[in-house]
Amino acid sequence: MEIPAEKTRHPHCDSRPADASVVVPVIDIRNGWAVHAIAGNRAHYQPWTNFFHQPLTPQQLAEVFTRVWQPHWLYVADLDGIIDSQTQTSNWPRLSGDGPRILIDAGFREIDAVLAAMELGYDVILGTESLPSMEWVRKLLARVEDPQRLWISLDFRHGQWQASDELQQLGLVNCIRQLSTWSLTHWIVLDLADVGQSTGGSTAEQIRRLQETLENTSNDWEDPAESRQSWLAQSCQHGTQAVPTKRTPTILAGGGMRTAKDVRQLQRQGVSGVLVATALMTGAMTPDQFAH
Repeated sequence: MEIPAEKTRHPHCDSRPADASVVVPVIDIRNGWAVHAIAGNRAHYQPWTNFFHQPLTPQQLAEVFTRVWQPHWLYVADLDGIIDSQTQTSNWPRLSGDGPRILIDAGFREIDAVLAAMELGYDVILGTESLPSMEWVRKLLARVEDPQRLWISLDFRHGQWQASDELQQLGLVNCIRQLSTWSLTHWIVLDLADVGQSTGGSTAEQIRRLQETLENTSNDWEDPAESRQSWLAQSCQHGTQAVPTKRTPTILAGGGMRTAKDVRQLQRQGVSGVLVATALMTGAMTPDQFAH
């Protein structure tokens, strides 16, 4: 599993077509290395290597992806946090201020850990496979200054929604509605079974369902704080707007992408970015494919 030599030698920066930035490179981290994710079988992921057969660190891979693709976002999964609840903050890549936004999924289960990640400058992904409860989200939002830095990942496996028993009882549509009324507008749709499998993706129906639910959700924003007074007090303390303005949803999706054709298919469905990892590392997807 080597990163193609040309990726590190010839970043294509000058000739990168503008719309190639729709690609959202994905970095999975395990035991300090950037690893190859395959079908969500996390225990068996192996490190990516460079053309010298040396394992790649998340920082190295983040710098290569940024140089080659100049993306708007980088998706980083801390598997030590997701699998073992042992978040490895020191292994998270860091980029300069003019680089892409880094979205971190570490299986967050503690509110303080979310706030600490945001304090470091990262956006935080809350995956439904790890999400403790809707009450936990409500309490988190009462302490977050900018909910636009939170992303809700709707996690699926072979089309089956991955979530706790409590969320399953509430139902996917009702969960989306509630989170939307709490002013959460950043979404990710991912089928773990497609990851690294070059299936071309299977999330079209899930994306459509999300879009329809958001369109049909009331515009009435609900305050997730304990009370209106507590939210207003927090807003005054931090100098933030008490009632966020309704915003157009941002949707990222992916899993199993093969070439630019697969990416364009999701673009036509209305997503803002497409998650890709294996196709970038093997060279199956290149910036040049977006020139046509």
